Amino acid sequence: MSVMIVIPSYEPQKKVISFIQRLSEQTGKNILIVDDGSGASYQSIFQELSVIPAVTVLSYEKNRGKGAALKAGFQKIITEYSNVRAVVTADSDGQHSITDISRLIAAIEQTDACTLLLGTRSFKKAETPFKSYWGNKISSLFFYFATGITCEDTQTGLRAMNTSLLPSLLTVEGERFEYEMNVLLKSKALAIKLEQLPIETIYENNNAHSHFRAVQDSYRIYKPLFRYLSSAILSLGVDISAFLLLLFLFGGSNEMVIPATVIARLFSGIVNYSLARSWVFGNEERVSSTLWKYGLLFLGQMVLSSLGVRLLLLILPIALISKLLVDGLLFGLSFIIQNRVIFQKGRVRE
Repeated sequence: MSVMIVIPSYEPQKKVISFIQRLSEQTGKNILIVDDGSGASYQSIFQELSVIPAVTVLSYEKNRGKGAALKAGFQKIITEYSNVRAVVTADSDGQHSITDISRLIAAIEQTDACTLLLGTRSFKKAETPFKSYWGNKISSLFFYFATGITCEDTQTGLRAMNTSLLPSLLTVEGERFEYEMNVLLKSKALAIKLEQLPIETIYENNNAHSHFRAVQDSYRIYKPLFRYLSSAILSLGVDISAFLLLLFLFGGSNEMVIPATVIARLFSGIVNYSLARSWVFGNEERVSSTLWKYGLLFLGQMVLSSLGVRLLLLILPIALISKLLVDGLLFGLSFIIQNRVIFQKGRVRE
């Protein structure tokens, strides 16, 4: 099988030249290096890389991000390398050994076309930089929370896939580090199977040359969860505001508490559904295909919240704490159901 290695690179160190030289010699595969707008100061490095046999350098002027670089590489393979049947992506910062890259090349040649192979590292707290250790733990937990799939290393850049998957991967949103996470999150909708292959864990100089930006890139990766939290807070604000307004308009008698609660919850439910459909999960299917499912979830939450709080009050007679505990559990459950069932986009591959 004809396999091409794609390596996105931004402001590489000079030692990448010897690494690519050895990679070319030991694998015997064509290598496509995408210069992600590294600038004039790094062009001498890319020039030296371009003279290595079987190495092609694709450059553009402005830095766009790792996701954009991978997409540029995929697009070039689709349009110019019709003979290539599989692609292996790797990082240029020394985190992937030639041995492990070779193992993925061998594995993808024996794997079916709908499988995405992930080279997954095992993270030991004592041997992993603080930011990398906790970043991976949190992202792996979030990935399981959102999909129900266990993945040891959601941030791995060492991946292998059949070229038949490339058109689908080009449709996945994201231009920077969030792209690789988005690919995993969309794998079910794209009918892509995930398989994991253990690889060596390497961090050179405590990962000092990583271009990962803790705040900006973390937000991009966890954007669906952040948006879900924001929509929930806004919906809660609508709920409380509508409840208080109704009591003010129609009197604060005990008889009005239940009607005001139900009407306020209906208003907040409409707001939450609208935000979840268009902003959180980006589902543009017809309202009729998702509204009835959301309605069932909405009613179920109301019933479970009421029963849960009543039961918890028997052992924890503080209403506010009981409500926070019950609704907090239902909040997480609701996210899972909305993401996996209600707003899960239809498959684009068969």
